[in-house]
Amino acid sequence: MYWEIFLWAACIIAAASALFSAAVSDLRTREVGDRHWAIICAAGIPCSAAALAGSLPAMPVAVSAASSALMAAYVLSERMGGHWALAASLVLSAASYLMCPQCPGREALMSPAASSVLFLVMYYSGILAGGADAKALISLSLAFPAYPAIPWLPLLWAPHLPASAVLSFPVSVLAAAAMLTLIPMALIGFRNASEGRFGPRMLTEYPMLLRDAENSYVWPAVDVEGGELVRRRPDADVGSVYARLKAEGIEEIPVTPMVPFVVPIAAGFAAVLAAGNPLFALV
Repeated sequence: MYWEIFLWAACIIAAASALFSAAVSDLRTREVGDRHWAIICAAGIPCSAAALAGSLPAMPVAVSAASSALMAAYVLSERMGGHWALAASLVLSAASYLMCPQCPGREALMSPAASSVLFLVMYYSGILAGGADAKALISLSLAFPAYPAIPWLPLLWAPHLPASAVLSFPVSVLAAAAMLTLIPMALIGFRNASEGRFGPRMLTEYPMLLRDAENSYVWPAVDVEGGELVRRRPDADVGSVYARLKAEGIEEIPVTPMVPFVVPIAAGFAAVLAAGNPLFALV
């Protein structure tokens, strides 16, 4: 038991250190290097696999760990990041799950791949706007196939089956991070309301001079097509957007702030570790 606690503690320390560094980088520059996620995966996958081997058969755990390693390669490695790695990861994950049909807690064998696919879908559909945000959550999925077994933690809402099979550790971290983003939304709403601006986007957008927006961490919420202003979703191609807007003589535009989402992810990680997920009290 003490060995398992040590292994989970090592996972937590590695993940917390990398997340803190990533959050600082995201806050300062809105850019986060992949080395942070590589550290989480490199430390977390073997440590969590060794911890799970104390309660699950070694062979399914090893196959699941190989699945996680391939998923990490797909997400982080340009050399090994082909779709074959994703397909192989999913096959191995399903195989590890089927190898242990009567094992209590076997959902941990398939959770890393399932959570990773969920976050990939959220990224490609635009729900997660930043690649670093998706990589942060995927790396946590691979490093924490189950809630870490640390005595006395979480303090309030402990995970329990079957809820924890759906509300996995990384999903709980995302839920906590999403709740924390309500704070900047409330501040934007207060600013708009105090200046007399109301409407469906008052919690996410505010006006800014174009010359100021170009030098700020914001997304232009409009673009020019056919000589007319149109709505646009956030993406990396902001330079050409500003060029088109300036060419039309537009001086003020609505903008959406670039929220450094790795910061609430790091805070959500700490909150879920310490307090747990309040949804466990409801289900």
